[in-house]
Amino acid sequence: MVNSFVVLRDIIENNALTLNDLLSKFEFPAIQELSNSNLIEESKGVVSVTEEGLAKMKPFKVDNAIIMAAGMGSRFVPYSYYIPKGLIEVNDVPLVERQIIQFRDAGIENIYIIVGYMGKQFEYLAKKYDVKIIQNLDFATKNNISSLYYANKEGILGNSYLTPSDIYIEDNVFHQYEYHSWYATKYFEGKVSEWGIECDDTGLINNVSKSAVNQEAMYGTAFLSKSFTKVLAEKIVDLYEDESFSQWYWEDVYIKFMNELRLYSNLSAGESVLEFECYEELREFDTSYCKNARNPLLDIICKELDCSLSDIHGITPLKVGMTNDSFKFTVKDADYVFRVAGEGTDVLIDRYAEAKSYEAIQHLNISDEIIYFDPKKGIKIAKYIKNAKQFTEEDIEVMIGTIRKLHESDIEVEHKFDVNERIEYYFNLCESNEAKYYPGLLDHYDKIREIRDYVDANHNELCFCHIDPIVLNFVWSDDKHHLLDWEYSAISDPYLDLAMIVLFSYLPVNETDELLRLYLEEEPNEYQNALLYAYCSLVGVLWALWTQYKETRGETYGTYGIDQFKWSELYYDEFVKVTKVG
Repeated sequence: MVNSFVVLRDIIENNALTLNDLLSKFEFPAIQELSNSNLIEESKGVVSVTEEGLAKMKPFKVDNAIIMAAGMGSRFVPYSYYIPKGLIEVNDVPLVERQIIQFRDAGIENIYIIVGYMGKQFEYLAKKYDVKIIQNLDFATKNNISSLYYANKEGILGNSYLTPSDIYIEDNVFHQYEYHSWYATKYFEGKVSEWGIECDDTGLINNVSKSAVNQEAMYGTAFLSKSFTKVLAEKIVDLYEDESFSQWYWEDVYIKFMNELRLYSNLSAGESVLEFECYEELREFDTSYCKNARNPLLDIICKELDCSLSDIHGITPLKVGMTNDSFKFTVKDADYVFRVAGEGTDVLIDRYAEAKSYEAIQHLNISDEIIYFDPKKGIKIAKYIKNAKQFTEEDIEVMIGTIRKLHESDIEVEHKFDVNERIEYYFNLCESNEAKYYPGLLDHYDKIREIRDYVDANHNELCFCHIDPIVLNFVWSDDKHHLLDWEYSAISDPYLDLAMIVLFSYLPVNETDELLRLYLEEEPNEYQNALLYAYCSLVGVLWALWTQYKETRGETYGTYGIDQFKWSELYYDEFVKVTKVG
């Protein structure tokens, strides 16, 4: 049937073929068999498919195309900060538009785009191409298994093409009819991070590995038959609420249930697929990007480092922080880090104050070396610290010594960090954005009023503080240590720095007492313990409210916010024990 299917499909898609045209493509016996079975006929020199032939092909008719565009494309920095990867232009056409055009050229009318990250930017496509937009509400917490989940909820899974929005397909590989489920595959030399496959003699995939080594690998687009998507959808629904599967791709589900899901390799389709993993690959393929980056951050690099776009190499996203994004890059053999202000941080952080802090600490020589700082946009370029190694809890004495040195430095700046004022400010942000509070948080917010009054009346002498001296912000470089990320730094109570360490590391009370002893270099008294406990409780509420506000903007931080709240309750109880307040 496969040979007959291909001949029938070719005749349908090319409706003016002559017998000679067919003979130039296919063996005569295959054509003769179709004619003898009354599946094709010739009239006035043109071969066409009969009604009986069309009925034979009906089960193989493609129902729709589903384009997955919900992902963040985080590897494709710095473009992904401003635009979904699927909307990046290649040869003057956005990647997703090229796919839509190819589907339409193949006769696929029903096209769905599943969006999530920056989803509104795709909305123009509905009017321009008459496609339907489907929202993936779980894109931030789940992998592309969630896009198939929402496709199933919409009832659109059938004989469906399934393709990511961010691939470039050179030659159109789509058709009105498909015989069986397939995945585009490509042969790779060496080891690559693609799904490596093994097939039987018919092309049926019978083994999949997490990487490919000198072999074919799954690459890009796929066609899934109605029987395939029915089983796949059932499995996804069964697994969906289990958090252990949240970071699965739909391909993981296929692999888990391969014995029930038959998928074939399509090597010819894979040869037409290109995927750009980074700006340099895009620039190599579309040379217009050598002159016009279409990205403001790359333009800033060229201006501030006096270089051309072709001088920029090795762009790599760094581990995403809770407040900002950053990427590493190389220009003329020197490495740098570009910090980009996170979404919504304009209402959380005073970048002009941050700039003043960097100026104030410059003589201490403990921070990263700033090359460029734009306080209006919250972006900065710094020298990359080579051979950097993260601090661990074992380096606590060095951390405390560094913080003590900072507190004794007599640095003066005009801006202050008043924890009570910040708590009130974050609470008002939550209120104005209709935050859904953790159970008990509002009651606890009212209860800590006495602690807020206590620190106002009993705080230490104020000094310049880092405000976020957590273990992740300390790094070793050879024999020297650095303290990074000074965006919250200001004049404040030195105990606030200690409380930040406690709450980030979730230190129990006995370790908090030891931390204070290290800082004071003597045994603390009850008054000193009580004040630190008070700040620990306030810091927990501060970051819980900070998280609640960020969650109103669609960001997720797992259990961080509620954990901060719970630790705040713990240190409130400790404060009450010592002071007999409450």
